Amino acid sequence: MKKLRLFINIMLTCLFIFVAAGCNTSVNNTSIAEKIIVGTPTSNPASLLTHVPSQFPTNKPTEEPTAIPDVTLAVAENNTSEEALDDLSEFKSLQDCFSDYDFQIESSDSDDMSNSFEVSGKIDLDSDGIEDSISIHLQGRYNNLSFIEINHVKQIFNIDRSYEGEVRIVDVDRNDSYLEVACLDEGPSGDPIYIFFRYDGINVYELGSIDAYALIDGKGKLISSFHYVWMLKPSFCSAWYEIQNNTFVIKNNKIEKYLNQTYDFVGGNGYFIPYDELPENPDIQWEETTDFQAGKVKLIDMLNSNYYYVEFPDGEKGLMYFWIGD
Repeated sequence: MKKLRLFINIMLTCLFIFVAAGCNTSVNNTSIAEKIIVGTPTSNPASLLTHVPSQFPTNKPTEEPTAIPDVTLAVAENNTSEEALDDLSEFKSLQDCFSDYDFQIESSDSDDMSNSFEVSGKIDLDSDGIEDSISIHLQGRYNNLSFIEINHVKQIFNIDRSYEGEVRIVDVDRNDSYLEVACLDEGPSGDPIYIFFRYDGINVYELGSIDAYALIDGKGKLISSFHYVWMLKPSFCSAWYEIQNNTFVIKNNKIEKYLNQTYDFVGGNGYFIPYDELPENPDIQWEETTDFQAGKVKLIDMLNSNYYYVEFPDGEKGLMYFWIGD
């Protein structure tokens, strides 16, 4: 009888371990799926007109997309902003707003995928009249090995890869007393971003990141190139970022006023699917691009910041888009 009870206890224990392992696998898979859905943009839409051949896939993917890549998922769901941003005249390319300060950069070469860099410099970041000592280690592959240390205060962060150890100084908001440190992450597939840090004299904060082709106004607002409707003139944005509580917060712009308006269209190479009426779930295609001629176009609707339901002067309607993601 004791042997029978022992046998039953062993079987129950094995069954418990098996079920527990299955539950852990389920949780991990859910976490991975969520990360894939929210992902970051992977190409520069604003450069399509001048670098068309390099922006579109040359090999057909194993699975064609069945839904529009929703890059607007990055927008905070609890955003209750009632603000609007219409005047973009003061916005400039982020690349044109970097300080001319040069960091000291030392490289420990290994291979193109995992070079590491030691970056150092001294500059007053918090306007207290004293230079702050900055030390940055850049190590690719999202491995928690990269860090920024300012006056012995360290902040760990992740990058995918760095080719040259680029770190820049930028003044995101000239109305405050801070300069920001921006570390370039080249990204996994030609999707560079800058990761921003702020030092307030006590703590180092990772503000967030934005694509390398973003715009800033020097007054605390940043516009991602994925929220900038660059192919229509006058241009507008569907969202922008501001710094609140030492982090980037995204604000949705009111775009209704921009719909059912006729714009000057810059033309270029992109994708187009004719639709007399826009279906709820358009069949997004990868195969063929269209050479659009510059001219007039009426913007009827926007599905997100990259997909536009338009009408051309000849009456043809359809979905026009310039980015499909990876």
